[in-house]
Amino acid sequence: IELLDKAMELNPRDTSPYYGWVLLYYYRDYEKALAILEQFDAYTPDFDDAPMGEDIHYLKGLCHMQMQHYAQALEEFNLYISHTSSTNGEDYVNVYTFVQKGRCQAHLGQIEEAAISYKKAISHYENCAEAYYYLGLNQVRTGDIDSACTNFTLARSLIEKGYKNSDPYVEYFHEIYIQQVDESITENCADE
Repeated sequence: IELLDKAMELNPRDTSPYYGWVLLYYYRDYEKALAILEQFDAYTPDFDDAPMGEDIHYLKGLCHMQMQHYAQALEEFNLYISHTSSTNGEDYVNVYTFVQKGRCQAHLGQIEEAAISYKKAISHYENCAEAYYYLGLNQVRTGDIDSACTNFTLARSLIEKGYKNSDPYVEYFHEIYIQQVDESITENCADE
């Protein structure tokens, strides 16, 4: 970190995309990561940067989400979705953006909108275990237990088949584990 801080002093434009990304994913210093990502984004205000291959608005949205600034996170996720959809088509949006968007909407009490976001993720990637799981949690909140149990079971099955988004070096913010799916099934699905 000390060396990255020094690199920021010497060459912030080239250092900030990597440093912001490292602070977000590895150090979980969301406030500092957001400040550095904002600084990097300001260098090219009319261009959607992609630090370490991930859209700048997606990364800033993750920072806000982790700090429980759900409305600001939604703004960033929507910017990413809108810009990418208009230039390349919605199929080029990282499918997990819709999962994160749905999670933020659920935290804001926008239950119907959250369901739409999870279903959008599924429409782009039918094996998105995370979208089925979070959709199931959403359905528990609305009292649609049968649908929730179906989605929990689908999520579990997909995880067992290896359809779980993961990285050997970092835990993703939407990452789910079979144990938590099992817990949701046990708590909500008596006949499963």
